[in-house]
Amino acid sequence: MTTCTKSESASEKNTKKVSEITLNFTEEINKLNVCFEDKNIPNILVQLRVLMKHVNSKPNVRSFRDLQGLKLLVTILIYYTRDYVIQSHMEHSQLISLIVGILGNCCIQSNLVQSSILSNDTLKCLINILSDGEIENRGKLWSDVVKLLFVLKVHKPHHIELLCELGLVEMLLGAFNREDNKSIMSVIKLFTGLTHSLHICVRMIDTSGITILLEYSHRIEEDSTIIEVSY
Repeated sequence: MTTCTKSESASEKNTKKVSEITLNFTEEINKLNVCFEDKNIPNILVQLRVLMKHVNSKPNVRSFRDLQGLKLLVTILIYYTRDYVIQSHMEHSQLISLIVGILGNCCIQSNLVQSSILSNDTLKCLINILSDGEIENRGKLWSDVVKLLFVLKVHKPHHIELLCELGLVEMLLGAFNREDNKSIMSVIKLFTGLTHSLHICVRMIDTSGITILLEYSHRIEEDSTIIEVSY
């Protein structure tokens, strides 16, 4: 009898905890939506920082997804990357960086959220960020977008074809022209996740991507500190 009571007590506590998580996300998502409707970027940033602290476990991420939190984040991201000019909008840069970070963390915490994020529009806005000339000078955000593309586990043929059409391979190979080994290692990691696709492989061959990767591997052999600096 005692064991049964303890079991019920533990179950009740767990149910209460899940309920608190859901209630908290409901409130925070509603606040974020109001800020977005008002186009109040400073307040959006505040709410995003609050959310960043909470999407740190699989149950939390699932609750956030089920309450349409991921959908709202993607909507905000797409809105603020339309005709995106990062050098003119520092707050836009911070907003985008936070959203990319939250989405990436959600994908790492749970393998069941990618489908809630992936769409043609999402991929287009991520490519828009990567293609912005000024963003190359903001290495962390560029790398974070590349990492997000990796954890999204893009594999559907129509998504892969879209990425090729938008010039993703060429943008990624452009990283090898910069002295930013962290960005380059992020690119290499993403290529390992994309080269299951014939489209990607063909595009890499056509753009001398294989040669570029081989040349970089020789640099690593000659200078092992490249790996140390990159991690």
